[in-house]
Amino acid sequence: MNENKIKVGVLNMQFANANYGAVLQAAALANTLEKLGCEVEHINFLRKFAETKQKITLRSILQKLKKFLLKLLKKRPKEKPQTQVTGQEVFENFRIKWLKRSPKTFLYSSELKKYKFDYDAVIVGSDQVWRWFYTRDTIKSFFLDFIHAPAKKISYAASFGLDYFELDNDNPETLKIKDLISKFSAISVREKSGVKICKETFGVNAIQVLDPTLLADVEFFNKIIETENLQQEENYSDIACCMLDYSELLQELLLKLQEKKYSTNIIYPMKEIEKSCHFIPVASWLKKIKETKFVITDSFHCVCMALLFEKNFVCIANPKRGLSRLDDLLSDVDLKNRIVMDNDNISKVMALFDENIQYDKAKKYFEHKREDALRFLKESLFGNGKSYD
Repeated sequence: MNENKIKVGVLNMQFANANYGAVLQAAALANTLEKLGCEVEHINFLRKFAETKQKITLRSILQKLKKFLLKLLKKRPKEKPQTQVTGQEVFENFRIKWLKRSPKTFLYSSELKKYKFDYDAVIVGSDQVWRWFYTRDTIKSFFLDFIHAPAKKISYAASFGLDYFELDNDNPETLKIKDLISKFSAISVREKSGVKICKETFGVNAIQVLDPTLLADVEFFNKIIETENLQQEENYSDIACCMLDYSELLQELLLKLQEKKYSTNIIYPMKEIEKSCHFIPVASWLKKIKETKFVITDSFHCVCMALLFEKNFVCIANPKRGLSRLDDLLSDVDLKNRIVMDNDNISKVMALFDENIQYDKAKKYFEHKREDALRFLKESLFGNGKSYD
């Protein structure tokens, strides 16, 4: 290790299933830290959940009951044609090229606790690392229960995903997390609601900062595109559609666009639309957003890319995935009208296709917030953070 650099471990959701945003935010944070003079290594945590007994949920009970009744009545549900999804290897290919990872791969939280790390600091974030529904048995790992002094514990743009913490304040797990987060040297979260959760649920102060993708600026993503030497396509589509969830509004919207002769490129596999689905390389995904005229998405990080590439877009929000992150981001740049719900009138959505976004305010906002975020990281990493055990 270069003696002039500090060694920083990063823990995040880079292994989220087939997720462009997960790998891009991980690479973006590493890029920013390296520019600050850090030697960065992502902790290779695959998050297996087999270390505790599987909890019996109401949903699992109902599923078993349904199967039993079907068998009893000798009925079989109609089999839906299976759509093959291929190309998941593009995410690992991206990680190999753009993320330096720890030599050891960790499957369980218990393995993290047994290992002796030699980092000067460990940063957790971004994405929904503090959302209990996604992390479950591993959530204490994302509050860095395996890191000890003298290493600093820092969160960068950590997200709870929702505008509340999913466990009750008096839940034993919540109380344990409250103890763990009190030992952080510095805490930053991605949403304003996260600041409130930190204060009211865990009794700690936090600041709100930009997601790592927005912190990195567009030049980093142009570099990814250019490095891959992608073949120039003759014609890019009028619309790039990146939807994680299919909806009735999306179906109606795509039909309307087809009627108006707009060309649409589906850049995230959708079984409901395509007979065969294939994940495209991460750099290709970025380039299709960069070159299109309009973006349709329900993905937070696709919204971030649309903002960075200054594209017109509409976000069909899914409340189950969490609205606070979208509300916060788009409210701050006066673009909340770009969020639509599945029950909105199609005419309201179509009207957005005729409104060009003016990006002057957004650019100034991001410049200001980048300065704040970089100041937070510099002070947290190189300043005299509090000590703990």
